[in-house]
Amino acid sequence: NFTDDNPLFGATAEGEGRLRLSSSGVNIAAEGFKLDDDALDFVIDWREEKARRLVLNAELGQLGAQSSERLLAFLPNIGRDQKFAQTFPLGRFKVTADQLVLEQMPVRDATASGKWSKAGIEIDDFTANDVAGISIQSSGTLAGTLAAPKLWGNARFDVLPRANISLWAEKWPGGINAKLEEILRANRP
Repeated sequence: NFTDDNPLFGATAEGEGRLRLSSSGVNIAAEGFKLDDDALDFVIDWREEKARRLVLNAELGQLGAQSSERLLAFLPNIGRDQKFAQTFPLGRFKVTADQLVLEQMPVRDATASGKWSKAGIEIDDFTANDVAGISIQSSGTLAGTLAAPKLWGNARFDVLPRANISLWAEKWPGGINAKLEEILRANRP
């Protein structure tokens, strides 16, 4: 959504890429693409075979808060804009990042991979070695609507000695139970 408050306004981008056209789709690849001063590599593969499908692979370097916000501005607003789901009903993704910042939470050494369809988003793997001091390994499925989301799967959270429990308590949907927060704070090395 390109409104006046879009974080992409004022950003600078530069890079070189490769465009390949075929009878079944388009492949776009860029290495060393720069968004402001942060570098990223990506491959976008758009196929029109039996069904329209989008495959996105991206390797992100170390992105600060502003570049992370600008990069996220490229993503469709799934809750409001149904055009993306109509244009690309099927897809796969794999994104790796050395560092980025999401909702003021630093994320380091992260990988997310999965696929989407009309049924929902299936996360094959979401791993981050450090999200504000907590290590995460997870997989699962997100379905339903934004008003009534359905989420199921597996997750492992390892609380590291430098965990920012206050930030997690502030950002966790619905907050963290006070007793659990107390236990996490007490069991610090």
